[in-house]
Amino acid sequence: MARTITEIQAEIVASVAADGTLSGASSTSATAIWRLWTRVMATAIWALEVIFDAFTVDLLAQVEALRPHTLRWYQEKAKAFQYGSDLPEGSDEYDNSALDTATIATQMIVTAAAATEEGGSVTVRAAKTVSGELAKLSAPEVASFTTYIEEIKDAGVPLEILSQDGDKLTVVGTIYYDPLVLNSSGNRIDGTENEPVQNAIKAYLKALPFNGMLVRNTLIDIIQAVPGVYTPNITSVQAGRFDATSLGEVTVQYIPYAGYFFNSTLTLTLSFVSKESL
Repeated sequence: MARTITEIQAEIVASVAADGTLSGASSTSATAIWRLWTRVMATAIWALEVIFDAFTVDLLAQVEALRPHTLRWYQEKAKAFQYGSDLPEGSDEYDNSALDTATIATQMIVTAAAATEEGGSVTVRAAKTVSGELAKLSAPEVASFTTYIEEIKDAGVPLEILSQDGDKLTVVGTIYYDPLVLNSSGNRIDGTENEPVQNAIKAYLKALPFNGMLVRNTLIDIIQAVPGVYTPNITSVQAGRFDATSLGEVTVQYIPYAGYFFNSTLTLTLSFVSKESL
């Protein structure tokens, strides 16, 4: 950013004062010849810095216009979407100068997003948060979000927008427990927590990154780490999209179609058996 003429002149005057060979230039009068020359030089330097600033802005704009956008860029732009605000013509950024912080925060409804390249097109997944849980955007929100992404995307890039209910997940198995810690219902005997195993599974799913991968062995490890669990015998882990009529077995790993799992479609069929029966 260009310095002011006064700032530049002050630096020149300071340099003159620090140079012993220029001790004759000691007049404090603003009209002294040597001071007038510092003003002339300061003005010339200021003009050059202003030109450099303008050149830099123009150059960066050209680079930005030519730079192909990455999947991370699509993800960041998805989260920057503001429901209810229009984009300035030719820009991919909102003008929030007339909005207060609370209004901006209310409009930024997309709390989770991911962009992936699938079948030659870019798929943008998005979700909002409702009562602390991820949820799909409403139909009007999807329509507005789609228009926003279409306006800012690279020309010629096929695009798909997805905002769906969370995927279904079922976990079936037997939990062998320590009867000193848990009871036959899977509750802690000391009364500090009901359903600690179920809660651990839900916490694992909630902590997964959006569009992150569920790993079967990691899920089993999470269950194993619950205090009072002796060993889990998980016989089935099945998952599928929200509208699937049948689910597929997760033998190793699974990425949810919607980008996340939904607790209301999580089915846990767990029986609790004392380790003493083994």
